[in-house]
Amino acid sequence: MNIKHKSYTVQSNKTFKRSILAAAVMAAGSGAFAQTDNEIVEEEVFVTGARANIADAAELKREAGTHVDAISAKDIGSLPDASVLEAIQRIPGISIERFAASDDPDRFSVEGSGLNLRGLPQTRSEFNGRDSFSASSGRGLTFQDVSPELMGSVEVIKNQTADMIEGGISGTVRLNTRKPLDTESPTAVVTYTSNYSDHRHDSVSDSTPAFSGLLSNVWDLSGGGKIGALASFASTDLEFRTDGYEAGLWVERDVTIDGTDTTRWVPRSAGIRTSDIDRGREAGSFVLQYENAAATFDTTLEYFVSDSSVGTRETILAQDEDVLIQGDDAVYDDTRFLRGTLTGTGDTRPQSRRSLSESKVEDLSLNFNWRATEKLSMSLDLQHIVADTEVTDLTAFGSVRADAYLDFTGGLGQVQYRAPGVDPSDLAAQNAYFSDPSEYFHIAAMDHLEDSEGESDAVRFDVMYDFENEYLDSVQTGVRFAERDQTTRWSRYNWAVLSEHWAGPEGRVFFDGRSEPAPWSGDPDGFVEGTPTPYTGQPNDFFRGRVDSGVAGGAWLAPSRDFVEDYDSYLATTGVFPGTLASLGTRTTDPAGNSVDLVNDIYLPSEVNPLTEENEAFYVRFNFSDQSDKLIGNFGLRYVSQTVATSGGTSFGLPQQVLPDVVAANNDLSAFGYTDAQIADFNLITTEDLTFLSGSLQAGENQTEFSEVLPSLNLRYELQDDMYIRFGASRSVAFPDTGLLRFSTFVEAKEVETIREDPNDTEDATDPIAYTFDRISGDGGNPFLKPMQATNIDVSWEWYFQEGNSVAAGIFYKDVENFFATSARNIPLTNNGVSNIIDILSPVNSGDGIISGFEFAYNKFWANGFGMQFNYTYLNEDGVPTQNTRAVEVDREGNTAPPFDDLPLQSLSEHTSNLALIYETGGWRTRLAYNYRSDYLLTQKQVNLDVPVFSQSIGLLDGSVFYSFTDNFEVGLTVNNIFDDVTNTDVQVNQAGLRLPRSSFLNDRRFGLVFKANL
Repeated sequence: MNIKHKSYTVQSNKTFKRSILAAAVMAAGSGAFAQTDNEIVEEEVFVTGARANIADAAELKREAGTHVDAISAKDIGSLPDASVLEAIQRIPGISIERFAASDDPDRFSVEGSGLNLRGLPQTRSEFNGRDSFSASSGRGLTFQDVSPELMGSVEVIKNQTADMIEGGISGTVRLNTRKPLDTESPTAVVTYTSNYSDHRHDSVSDSTPAFSGLLSNVWDLSGGGKIGALASFASTDLEFRTDGYEAGLWVERDVTIDGTDTTRWVPRSAGIRTSDIDRGREAGSFVLQYENAAATFDTTLEYFVSDSSVGTRETILAQDEDVLIQGDDAVYDDTRFLRGTLTGTGDTRPQSRRSLSESKVEDLSLNFNWRATEKLSMSLDLQHIVADTEVTDLTAFGSVRADAYLDFTGGLGQVQYRAPGVDPSDLAAQNAYFSDPSEYFHIAAMDHLEDSEGESDAVRFDVMYDFENEYLDSVQTGVRFAERDQTTRWSRYNWAVLSEHWAGPEGRVFFDGRSEPAPWSGDPDGFVEGTPTPYTGQPNDFFRGRVDSGVAGGAWLAPSRDFVEDYDSYLATTGVFPGTLASLGTRTTDPAGNSVDLVNDIYLPSEVNPLTEENEAFYVRFNFSDQSDKLIGNFGLRYVSQTVATSGGTSFGLPQQVLPDVVAANNDLSAFGYTDAQIADFNLITTEDLTFLSGSLQAGENQTEFSEVLPSLNLRYELQDDMYIRFGASRSVAFPDTGLLRFSTFVEAKEVETIREDPNDTEDATDPIAYTFDRISGDGGNPFLKPMQATNIDVSWEWYFQEGNSVAAGIFYKDVENFFATSARNIPLTNNGVSNIIDILSPVNSGDGIISGFEFAYNKFWANGFGMQFNYTYLNEDGVPTQNTRAVEVDREGNTAPPFDDLPLQSLSEHTSNLALIYETGGWRTRLAYNYRSDYLLTQKQVNLDVPVFSQSIGLLDGSVFYSFTDNFEVGLTVNNIFDDVTNTDVQVNQAGLRLPRSSFLNDRRFGLVFKANL
């Protein structure tokens, strides 16, 4: 395969003979080697600014050995994107997630999080052609943790070649850092950005900084050859705010409309929330390169480190899901509730939550390239990765009685809380009620911790031999060995009672310090947030005035954020409440009182999951062309083998509503009001078999093996000058995320309903309680999960009609096997001599399906300085299995319902598109970039509602304008979310596919004032 090299002169008038050329020949399809003509053809093309960036990206696409889209370094820097992930959403076929977790879409993350390529999240990430990963439960690198300032280019590889590392069934995203030998002259660049978020901050004086710097130089050695060194650093602090409101689970209820009895869909609750999000990211790299005088040998030593954190502080007011019914003022359409009051006698729960996630990745690599003869080249690559992740997630729950007024008739919706029995128009009385600490008590707390770490070592050796043959240009072959050792320490979300009317003799602890029946001596000032910032007491500030503060009268209380600021304060606070088990560290006994040896004083043995993964691969690739060089291509085979060893265990527990210290004292279910009949129905367990619930731990280990041969074929045919048809076919594999392979199971009794002797007497803490159950069930990982596999076909047409101008269209087809899904499996489990069939919810492989689509991209620049970029992707799925096949469940109202089938593939948007308008003249550079994504399924089972949640379609407009005062200094302004767009979600409520409103989120407009200097 002959690659014609070009050199480009960029804005600084420095001629780059290596940057785009080396990137092009090392891009997807060129593997570890660059094959060149004996004579390099140099064409000086003087283009600047965005057109130069797009021309560089087009050259990467044009010369690649398979289907590739790319962004050059300057293109990343010229867009107002906070991370690499946000930058590559501009590429055809890519969409990104903006929720903190797919199964918890009530938490909006503002900044992009997950990546989806051609409808699938199984996208492999690599760093400079090597594997990379974060120590979380995922398999690859967390793209939002990577600073875009350090990147030289980003390539999205959409099909396979034999020399590529396996693992990306939807494709591979390759991040290429800058190298000193990319340019022959000294380079020093400094960038400073002041970021202002208009919803989070009151004034520009609250702006946060971002700084990046790069220093590079090349020295000629006296004995011949040259050495280059590069150091770069980037530090970014971003602060966001997100406000949201939500409707609870919709249920069909009997209503009377105009004297006629009928049914309508009505939400069971409502909630409002505000979140302050702090994103910190520091990254750096150091690169040392050497090349001999004959340019037959070079070596590169590179160290890269990324240290990032995401901290969230949430204040929430949400009602219990099973207590509210519609009032007399309710208004309906033909299907559902539109506006009115939801009223009841249950809890409305003010919450304060603090989540902090910290992740660090260190990557050290050493590469040698040697052209031993005119025909023989060899490459050796060594890599070592160290990664760790720590998460602290703490929540404090309070309780207050409140009604809710909902209005869905407007475009955004409205939620307002009202004091029961108080005139809604009497705002003074409303304010007096919601600001009275004696109306609130502390109800519960929840902690979750993670402390995971991993290491990986990889070695790769490649050989290429050039042929003087009419059709065969060269043969490449190579081997790769890698071993990854990772330990995940991931606790369950440990919800525990602090005080409640059904909690037994402890009674309740009120915000004002009172308790029933015994007095409490604690200091109330440290346990209540008198004015939960930033909106309590400020009507019309919530949602920037589009929805009021959420409380009639404007003020309400929440548990103090000091409770959950860090784990030490959390332990000090929850320890004040006697007789409760409110922290992970106090789980020293199981539900039957048996001793449990915690790991690191926090984790149950079943919550610690070591994993060792060994990968071996061997490939051979043939590069060929015809005599005219109109047809070039490659064919290859890659053999892959993987061995995964995991260990873990099983833990047992009673429902979280049952106080464990009481269990330990009695070791008798009758202490909780269980009747003999209920016990007998408890999944057919007899009274004598209750030792099953003793809470002992079962340890185990597992090893799985996988091997496969992956063929690939790629062809490019030149129809005429600069116009090509490209064909690609391959077999690919995607391994499960490490979190899915956890060899651990948690088993507990599932409560259906809590029955009180007098349901209306919620004030009586001594009122007898009975529990009803449907089964014993649990959840866990699946170490036997098989990889997904796919057969991929790509066909495209590309025309590069002028420098920086191109048009491309293509179709693709993926036949995917062994989809990852969630299902309830019936598993026999024996504990303390008692055997039972347990309903375990865990990952499984579920069937086959086809994903196909169409992509179109157009880049055009005119002589007057105007330019345009446009791309569009259409996706279609056929036969994709339901991703959640859990068993029949009983909801809180006693309704039995099967899981919904015929759900679309999670995260797949049928339509995505990007449009960028560019204008460059003199020293000015301006760009408006619009990104659109049609509606899609966020999750098949929302974590609290157990129903599918969909994200509605949304389009976001970002922009930037820069002015260069000199060749060495420019100033710019960037803006994200120019139109202040709102993200909306829906829930599916029945098998027919009816969707009703779930939530709306409004986040900041982000402004960045940028200063760039080339020193």
